[in-house]
Amino acid sequence: IKLWDLTAVGNRTATKCRHTFQGHKDFVLSVVFAPQGPWLISGSKDRSVQFWDPRQVAQGTATAEEGPVLILQGHQNSVISVAHSPAGRLFATGSGDKRARIWKY
Repeated sequence: IKLWDLTAVGNRTATKCRHTFQGHKDFVLSVVFAPQGPWLISGSKDRSVQFWDPRQVAQGTATAEEGPVLILQGHQNSVISVAHSPAGRLFATGSGDKRARIWKY
């Protein structure tokens, strides 16, 4: 997962990769920021949901070797979609296992 810095320069946009989050073992299929809180949440073909803390990037303390803060397992197939609730600490995942799951953290 790449975190990009988009800075407007005249009529052009200069892009710079600020950080690459590494941890999934297969393709990342969905990424969402939590609306209230620091989390970046991703779903992958490796069947996991991973939590990342982009504050570490902003503070300059993140390293390329750091993995996710939390890894959730539960789907039997790829996690195709991740959607966060605007109401708080709930999010949903959809998977190739034909199941949707609601998670609370």
